[in-house]
Amino acid sequence: MNASSTLLPAVVRPAVEEHAWLSSDHCAGPVLELLGSLGWAIVDTPEVNVHCTSPDGRVYVGWLPEDTAAWKRGIVWQIRVIPADAEPWVQEFGLYTPSEAVAGFVAALVANPSRCPCGGRDTLPAAGHTAPPLVDSPIEPTSP
Repeated sequence: MNASSTLLPAVVRPAVEEHAWLSSDHCAGPVLELLGSLGWAIVDTPEVNVHCTSPDGRVYVGWLPEDTAAWKRGIVWQIRVIPADAEPWVQEFGLYTPSEAVAGFVAALVANPSRCPCGGRDTLPAAGHTAPPLVDSPIEPTSP
């Protein structure tokens, strides 16, 4: 198939400096600034680890650059959540995850602290309609 180059979309390549935030700077600043502005308790240790707890005590965010156990697992950020009506869960981010990405995750987490009354699966609460059940993807994984 031949296509005129005038019919193809232009390729846009942003300058490299525009994506400097895509690599980790090994700094906790964006996350700590966000949590501080939200009134979270923030405690730093002599080892330079930082522990943050939400005002209701249900969410913990740890920046663990000097925690031996965390380094062995390849993580530097740990977020633990204890929901009032569900099982606790943990999200961890690796050594090279930009702190801006972690801050974005935390911001999304705290932006809407209440859960959907339907549990997020079966109904559309605003309209009261039943949504089709979630199904497995028909695409099978390929072998290497």
